[in-house]
Amino acid sequence: MLGAFAALAARAPAAALLALAGTSLFATPLGALRLTPYKSLPQLEAMPGARRVLEKTSPVGWVVALEAPAFRFAPGLSLAYRGAFPRQTALLVDGDVAGALSERSELARWLPSAAPYALGAPRSVLAVGGEEIDSARLHGASRVVGIELHPALAELRGAEAGDARALVARMAERFDVVAIGPSSGPGASAAGVHALDEVVQRRVFFEAARGRWHGL
Repeated sequence: MLGAFAALAARAPAAALLALAGTSLFATPLGALRLTPYKSLPQLEAMPGARRVLEKTSPVGWVVALEAPAFRFAPGLSLAYRGAFPRQTALLVDGDVAGALSERSELARWLPSAAPYALGAPRSVLAVGGEEIDSARLHGASRVVGIELHPALAELRGAEAGDARALVARMAERFDVVAIGPSSGPGASAAGVHALDEVVQRRVFFEAARGRWHGL
């Protein structure tokens, strides 16, 4: 291997330097990396009483579960909600908030994810994304098939881990509701690409499901 690297250095010094830099990056322990203060993780850890309760890495991302008494997560919460906030555990992927684990409460009924259940409790739901999974269970669905891209998040929520497009393409089951939440996939936290990531996620999902509309 050293001989191959020496040959590369002789032919293309710039490429050799890049290869060496990439190797040193992957050889660096994750805990030794300095995270930018503009990420969510250092900001949440600055809250009083904050502590990490879980940390896992996988090829699709670095997942951290963090508890902080002052943490609140309810994107799209109705302005009419006057109830208390349940205890929540922040879920972060690659240093940015990707969702939360919440104690069971009425809060979920005041979020956009509650819209599909306004007409009543469905018998079966295919839910892609954490908030959609939690909402389906809260609203009384008899069967909820949840999908999360990250294995650690899937384990925490009791869902299937994997790419939604590939999993749906193999399904023959019928569902009353198919709910797709915001993406927390690789690159979703990068500045300027989140909206594009959302569009791509939905497009590839429905391409996989196009031949299976009988399942609805």
